[in-house]
Amino acid sequence: LLSMTAAIQLPWPNVMFYSLDATLGEVAVVSDEVLAQRLQQKHALVVGGTDGIGKGTALALARGGASVTIVGHSPSKVSSTLKDLASVARRPSEQQFEAYSADLLT
Repeated sequence: LLSMTAAIQLPWPNVMFYSLDATLGEVAVVSDEVLAQRLQQKHALVVGGTDGIGKGTALALARGGASVTIVGHSPSKVSSTLKDLASVARRPSEQQFEAYSADLLT
């Protein structure tokens, strides 16, 4: 369970991080530039990355400068999201984007 002490209110309504969790360590709000430095030369795998929260996460990682691989059920959504990732990339010449269509329920 997450510790509920030392909550940090973020600039988004109803969003809070609990910063002093023993497992997570200290969580801090950082600028876009700091986040981009942290994500440079990193690669993220987002399963369910073609819709909803997964797609939002994949796009945020791409905007931040990470290379991203997504896995989704629908081939058309996979193709569309791959184009979206390339269009928001912070460092297009350095980032790589891959996408796979797979049914993980079987």
